[in-house]
Amino acid sequence: MRLIHLLASGFVVVFSLSGFAATPPGFNQASWNQFVAKVAATGSPMLAANAELHVFSHVVPNDVSKPHQADYFSTLGERDNAGTYTPFSVSVVNENWQKDSSGNWIIDQWIFDLTLMGDLRRVYHGRVVESQSGSVLSDESFPVGSPTDSANLQLLGHKLDQWLTWGL
Repeated sequence: MRLIHLLASGFVVVFSLSGFAATPPGFNQASWNQFVAKVAATGSPMLAANAELHVFSHVVPNDVSKPHQADYFSTLGERDNAGTYTPFSVSVVNENWQKDSSGNWIIDQWIFDLTLMGDLRRVYHGRVVESQSGSVLSDESFPVGSPTDSANLQLLGHKLDQWLTWGL
């Protein structure tokens, strides 16, 4: 799961940064809150460097040996001394996996970092090339502008609508 790799290895520093945050057009706070709570309560738990993630995954087709679309919705949080998980942020990841003529994976990746209230804080767009064995051959980032740019908010809004439709 690239999300875990990126979070654990510190690549999040290449996100675009802005002093402002915004929600996508048509954002529904109640639906957002309900979905975030569902992911926090029932998402697959995974440990990262300084956080625990609870993740919903949606992969189509469900055969990762073939070109596929992979989407991840994660809460990032921590457990207190009593063992209660409390999220502190949300990550939405969209990946398009295609193979090149050499059989390497070309992964077009969008990562959206949001507050618990749904405000977009950072955006990352990049392309990773991985060998068939999973070694990273190259990794490049593309300019994405500010999290408040309408193109970024529109794309995020589309991905959030998909997650609410999937409902997982």
